[in-house]
Amino acid sequence: MEKKLRIGLILDMHPFDEISFKKMFDEMEGIEVVPMLLNNYQYDYSGINDQYDGFVFYNMSMETPDPEETFAGGHKKVGETLFKIGESGQGIVVLHHAILSHPEWSGWNDLLSIPDRRFDYFGGVNVDIHVAEPNHPIAEGLKDWNMIDETFLLQDAGEDCDIILSTTCEKSIKTLAWAKSYKQSRVFAMSLGHDGVAFGNESFRKVLKNAIEWTCNKR
Repeated sequence: MEKKLRIGLILDMHPFDEISFKKMFDEMEGIEVVPMLLNNYQYDYSGINDQYDGFVFYNMSMETPDPEETFAGGHKKVGETLFKIGESGQGIVVLHHAILSHPEWSGWNDLLSIPDRRFDYFGGVNVDIHVAEPNHPIAEGLKDWNMIDETFLLQDAGEDCDIILSTTCEKSIKTLAWAKSYKQSRVFAMSLGHDGVAFGNESFRKVLKNAIEWTCNKR
C-alpha cells in the first residue's frame, strides 16, 4: 500500500465550518491531514515540518512576518520560517481566505503572484466555474460547474501562473484557481472554499485533492 501524503493544515484567525471541513479531508483517499496553528508551523518544533509532504494554508493572519521575531523572548527565530517558504520543495496550497493573509507583506504577494491584494468580498454568490486548463494534471476529471460560495474581488493572478479555474462572475476574481512554481516548490491557490457547501461539493473536493497531490509531486 502506498504511503499516504502527510499534509499540515495551517489554521489561524478565521472561523469556519470545522465539521464539514474535517469530513472532506477524512474522505480524501491517500491523504493524512494534521491540523496545526500558524504558530506551530513557524516554531517548527525539533524540525517537525520536515515530516510533512506539503501544507494547506487556511489561515487569515493579518500580521506582517518579521524574520527577527523570536518565540516568547527566547533565541529561536520563529519569524524566519515564512521567509523560507518554498525552499524545501514541499507542496504549498493556499485556500480561500488564506489568499488574504499578511496583507502588507510582499512575500505573500510573490508567492501568489498578486502584487496588490486589496479586496472586496461577497457572500452567497452563484459562481460559474470554468475549467480553464483541462490538460493540467490538477484539472483531471473536472468539468465546468456552478456553486454558491463567498467570493473575493481582487487582482487576478499573474502571467507566470497556469490558470486552472476561471469565472465570468462580476463579484469575483476571474482567476479562481491557479498553479505555479515558487523557489523549489509547487504552489496552488484557489479563492473558493468558504463553507460546507463547497466542502461537500464533489468538484471542489476533486480539484483540491488533485492540487494537493500535484504540489507534492504525485501528479
